[in-house]
Amino acid sequence: MKIKIVLFLFIIYGCGKDSIPDPNPAVLLAPQNGDNCNTATSISFDQSRVDFSWIKSDNTDYYEVIAIGKSSNIKYKDTTSGIRFNGEVPETINKKLTLPKGGAYSWSVTSISNSTIVTTQSEIWEFYLEGNVIGDFLPQPANLIYPANEELISLANSDLIEFLWTSTDEDNNISGYDFYLGTSIDNLSKLGDKIPQTSFNQQLTINTNYFWQVITIDLQGNNSASGINQFQTEP
Repeated sequence: MKIKIVLFLFIIYGCGKDSIPDPNPAVLLAPQNGDNCNTATSISFDQSRVDFSWIKSDNTDYYEVIAIGKSSNIKYKDTTSGIRFNGEVPETINKKLTLPKGGAYSWSVTSISNSTIVTTQSEIWEFYLEGNVIGDFLPQPANLIYPANEELISLANSDLIEFLWTSTDEDNNISGYDFYLGTSIDNLSKLGDKIPQTSFNQQLTINTNYFWQVITIDLQGNNSASGINQFQTEP
């Protein structure tokens, strides 16, 4: 009797429909992570058209490319199937978005299938889109290195932490950096004013959630804001 029951269950589950595969994540190509955007075409004084590209993913019918302004948090997005006129899908998919100049952006691609409600996001990359300033280049936003976003750090050895970032400028005329830190993303305090180095030492408290940001300033008074990193100190 037990054998018959097992056989019956095997037939039921064995004859079920094949599972629907989830779409695979797209592999990003350009704009490259952490670089100036060299795939942009200027279309006005304050806007550029950026060409995004990625490698096609399996089990995917169409894609949504999303760019988010790091300072404004404004989202720019569009969809594409990648299918050419002859019905073939190329290995590399391209989509253009029009974005404001002079800002840092994060971007990603979401793979979407018509056969399942499951969607799959690619890695998230960042880039900077150069702005227009007559006779001068805007400084690029600082790239926050340590503490990294969503990192858990220990204060066991010392409660004095060295914050680190990198920065570049086409004119090589950066005059300093303003350093901001706080326990709320909407209430950051300026703890470092026009400091010359790309580091800042600050005492922290255990078991606390922090947010930090760096403002880059050049000799002409132009400035650019980095993204905001969030991190946690261990109990």
